Amino acid sequence: MVIRSTSCRRALAALAAVAIVASAGVASAAVHASLDRDVVHEDDTLRLTLSGDAQGEPDLTPLARDFEILGTQQSHSVSIVNGRVDAKRELEVLLRPKRSGELEIPALRVGDESTTPLTVSVLDAAAAPGASRGTTGAGRGATSAGRGAAGTASN
Repeated sequence: MVIRSTSCRRALAALAAVAIVASAGVASAAVHASLDRDVVHEDDTLRLTLSGDAQGEPDLTPLARDFEILGTQQSHSVSIVNGRVDAKRELEVLLRPKRSGELEIPALRVGDESTTPLTVSVLDAAAAPGASRGTTGAGRGATSAGRGAAGTASN
């Protein structure tokens, strides 16, 4: 088929440009991991949040070594600003440590990306009488390998 109309050629060129930009956005996908707090007691829970634009389902099996996975909650958002589509996904994982000590949230894979490992201090349950369960404090996070550290986590 031969396209003779100048407006059709321009429309096809614009469509091709959008496809190139969209594929470049996928190539720079990132996944971010954060904890709602750095210190918990052995019988307490903490929330791990995975967020970003990486494609694929996260592999949570590495968490089973030191944590019990109590539940997950997932959300998606899409925004279009000035013709630019931005899709974000967030997965919250409720965890309970299996033992006390310095425990690592290992690097978790989401598609072709992985998070940076995080550390949480788990205190012996008997070490803090009267400590309230389920409270949250300052969090911290890390981005995909090589992208640097983030600020505080949001609840």
